[in-house]
Amino acid sequence: MKILIVTNNPHLPQQYGGSEVSIEELSLSLLEEGENVRVLSGINANGSLYYFNRLKSLLIRKKFPSDRKQGYTVYRGWSQNGTVIEGFKEVTKSFIPELLIVQGSNVLQLTTELCIFDIPMIVSFIDVEAPNLVGTLPTRNNITYLANSTFTANKIFDKLGIKCEVIPPLVRTQKYFTNTSREVVTFINPHPFKGSELAIALARKNPLIPFIFQESWPLGKKYKTWLKTTLSEIHNIQYREPTMDMKSLYAITKILLVPSQYEEAWGRVVNEAQISGIPVIASNRGGLPEAVGTGGIVLSYDASLPDWNTALNELWCNIDVYNTYSQKAFARMKTGDLSRNHLIGKYISAFNGIKSNMQAGLTARQ
Repeated sequence: MKILIVTNNPHLPQQYGGSEVSIEELSLSLLEEGENVRVLSGINANGSLYYFNRLKSLLIRKKFPSDRKQGYTVYRGWSQNGTVIEGFKEVTKSFIPELLIVQGSNVLQLTTELCIFDIPMIVSFIDVEAPNLVGTLPTRNNITYLANSTFTANKIFDKLGIKCEVIPPLVRTQKYFTNTSREVVTFINPHPFKGSELAIALARKNPLIPFIFQESWPLGKKYKTWLKTTLSEIHNIQYREPTMDMKSLYAITKILLVPSQYEEAWGRVVNEAQISGIPVIASNRGGLPEAVGTGGIVLSYDASLPDWNTALNELWCNIDVYNTYSQKAFARMKTGDLSRNHLIGKYISAFNGIKSNMQAGLTARQ
């Protein structure tokens, strides 16, 4: 099957976030299943990839030239209105997809623009921020809507009145599984929205527990300077610049700390860690409790520092408690509803559902 994943966001390696990683993981998994998968994305106007892309654009006279930086075909381009619809028109002159998978920023606008081509579409909601819920909601028998959590699905129903099937993010075992030496508490994305203040307070309160603060989202220059200066005075915190090699980070992680103050639609870092049996301590914001499941401890996002500290020390110091959560984390990622085979099966089922709806519509018109 020819599948085109369409996003207005820049794609890896230019932009590294939950949406981009989810597209990468899905693309690779579908390719392993024998599908012909390509990605159409926006592009950031910086870095060597951008200049290579623009030079190639001039040479071959295409606005959205392709590359295989990720091991599969990615069409990248820039447009003034921030949507990749121009690229879609260009790409489909030579590659006509049988299925579109649409996600990322301004997903409703993009879906509306793509409707006119009458190609079966799976539209995936992966966050609940206002910009991604703005626009007209097309309802056709060749479109199915997905959400990455029950939390997200409920938000979409409340805002837009449509029911979404829930398919959590796919996390590929081979990319993240590792034997871990269990040396540190890891906090990914030290942004204020993600609970950096609480993470710093926990590190100060536990000087004998080593912490890693791993940068993910781009941080403002002023905030990053303040953060690195502050952390340099706390001797049990190591700050790390952004990396795509998360396996090496999980290889030394004992506990993943996710004290987010932000309405997380899911929280894929939770499952990246759990693949290796790393338990999680997380807040109850958004879809995080669904992501954690039985493989960790969930606290109220506004719980007191002593409550967070108790949970941290219970996992860090009590080997029996730790092993119980570790085993549960590993089990749910290996054979449960979050396993690769189960989630790929749900995507195939969603596509078959679209085909059934289209056939039923055709029969009704005859």
